[in-house]
Amino acid sequence: MAERLVNVILPLPLDRAYTYRVPPGMDIETGNRVRVRFSGRVLTGVVVGLDAAAPSSGKLADITEVIDSEVPALTDELLQLTRWIGEYYACSWGEAARAALPPEGAAKTQLHAVLVPGTSADSVRGLRQKAILDFLAGREPVPLTEVVAATGGSTSTIRSLEAKGLLTVAEMDAALATVPQPDKASIGMDRFHPTQRQAAEALAAALETGDYKTFLLHGVTGSGKTEVYIDALQRTLDSGRSGIVLVPEIALTPQTVRRFRRSFGARVAVLHSRLSAGARFDTWRRIRRGDFRVVIGPRSAVFAPLEDLGLVVVDEEHEGSYKQFEPAPRYNARDVAVVRASMNGAVCVLGSATPSLESFQNARTGKYTLLSMPDRVPLDGGGSATLPRVRIVDMLGNRSPDRPDSVISTPLKAAMERSLARSEQIILLQNRRGFSPVLSCDTCGESPECPDCSVSLTWHKARNQMRCHYCGRSFRADRDCRSCGKGSLEPVGAGTQRVEEDLAELFPSARVLRMDLDTTGRKDAHDKILNAFGKGDADILVGTQMVAKGLDFERVTLVGVVDADAGLLFPDFRADERTFQLLTQVAGRAGRSDLKGEVLFQTRNAKHPVILLAKRHNYLGFADASLATRKFLKYPPFVRAIRVEFRGPEEPGVRNLAERFANAFAKVPSPMELIGPAPAFVARVRKSWRYLALLKAPRELPGVRTRQVIDHTIASLGRMQRGYRINIDVDPMGML
Repeated sequence: MAERLVNVILPLPLDRAYTYRVPPGMDIETGNRVRVRFSGRVLTGVVVGLDAAAPSSGKLADITEVIDSEVPALTDELLQLTRWIGEYYACSWGEAARAALPPEGAAKTQLHAVLVPGTSADSVRGLRQKAILDFLAGREPVPLTEVVAATGGSTSTIRSLEAKGLLTVAEMDAALATVPQPDKASIGMDRFHPTQRQAAEALAAALETGDYKTFLLHGVTGSGKTEVYIDALQRTLDSGRSGIVLVPEIALTPQTVRRFRRSFGARVAVLHSRLSAGARFDTWRRIRRGDFRVVIGPRSAVFAPLEDLGLVVVDEEHEGSYKQFEPAPRYNARDVAVVRASMNGAVCVLGSATPSLESFQNARTGKYTLLSMPDRVPLDGGGSATLPRVRIVDMLGNRSPDRPDSVISTPLKAAMERSLARSEQIILLQNRRGFSPVLSCDTCGESPECPDCSVSLTWHKARNQMRCHYCGRSFRADRDCRSCGKGSLEPVGAGTQRVEEDLAELFPSARVLRMDLDTTGRKDAHDKILNAFGKGDADILVGTQMVAKGLDFERVTLVGVVDADAGLLFPDFRADERTFQLLTQVAGRAGRSDLKGEVLFQTRNAKHPVILLAKRHNYLGFADASLATRKFLKYPPFVRAIRVEFRGPEEPGVRNLAERFANAFAKVPSPMELIGPAPAFVARVRKSWRYLALLKAPRELPGVRTRQVIDHTIASLGRMQRGYRINIDVDPMGML
């Protein structure tokens, strides 16, 4: 009997498949995960070809194990998609396939508790019973062990509440949620605003044809884009097809899931990185076998193994969190969503109040179809809602004379007093965490830096720590300057903790919540903070960019931006775009219902064009000006950009590697332009020195040719020294 040979791709930067022998009696299919031996290691690979030809030389090893017991991990469609990712993003097929694979694990079941709809803590008297009901309010099913640990209750107390019909206890897969039946009354165009209806009708017509099409849904904040998504998804499910909804932040996932589950019930699955490996595997397994028809999640949910995909929605499509930075593949989930939709004859919807310039240019040139929703729709569907009035506060002349060090200006303080007096809520954005970005010596001016990264340490006052926000190292804060031995280290600038402290002094009776990476590290922390704010348990929500995205709170009437110009200071061609998007998005959190909204931008650049355009909510003016500049300077979307990063343990070695690359590139005939290399803005991260170069390729140059040039240039350098490497980032989000 002839031996069976298969081709296997491996999660290594080696762009080829390897041939292995299949032991007698082993069942194997294309897309199976398998364990194989490679260079003395055991790796998990993916079978991409059956009946492979034997190589001309070399001894073949056997497949050690087939991991997938039910069905192959990757469908033919996902194999095709990951192959495209490898080709486009200049990585190996095996690295691309790794991003689409489920975590290895076994399905797990455990007891979960969930409130019966309509239950409140007011229906019981016992303190522990109240604590349990309060804890479960607004949550997906929670494991009993977690309920007990969080509330101090007991299993018997939970069972007592179950006997009263106030909650349900069930054994289920860790990722499966028992949810209310869908509210069919919430679906349909009869409650739509005219501009919502026009967009929904355009999507409905495209879905009916069953052909691929991408739409850019440009809707102002509060215009009701989610309702349009839901209508399109209902039509998709009614036609027997499935859908994916991508959201940019894990923080937004619970809110988004609740809104979709009100319409689609238990057909909705959630995939994101903060699920345990077991829970993610459970969810993936159930999606793969067809238990769910809708998948919601951040970036990696674009690889959900749904069959008959008919709709892909990318909400807040401009967000940088859709881009994978490390490790390879360095893909953008927005662009992968477009390609996956095209492979499936599906409709793709890219939604945003501030579309990326790439997507907007694609709409202008006809590659995408533009749908506009310029009007706000109130949360309750009645009354009227308008975009908030924005005021610019010039910090060069508006500091409080009695508190000159406060980060809250006199106009912002007065506006907050008015909102609090009306029992309305406030959101404050400060896009830096910690207490102070820098501690600086009052004598010599030196600031402590991370020993592993070339950045200043951030002072976290609550724990008296100096922390590096690049590598995570922390140190006890010593206020004596070690550089000169004479001065003391004093805080310069403000982070979210500093804002929180100022608020405690200015408004001692106000209830304040802070939302940043320091307060949201634990499981469900995002959801707890947003639930508390949504229930009115806090008056002011302070946070980093997390508070700017997709939050709907009808009693928020005031938004303040502490440092509106902070993002403009970075030496990056996307700095203006990111700043405009952030300011416009956070401004959109105010006045989303019948209550009028007000926004204050505190800035030291009161006449900067980006600040002035954001003040007027003028996206089209911003896009026109920015696209003209990008075209003149030959930046995306008018060229294809590729960032080349050189890394290594010693600065001279990295500089030498970068210069050798530039010299080798100059010898390869191509229409591509190389800018750099030069030291990175953050020259050292985690003990690795960094140099950067930017390749500009004409849009008409085929991606295959672009990669050939890059691969040939790197290959001509020969074997690199241990610890040194070159990272290729196609369509980078920036050059920092």
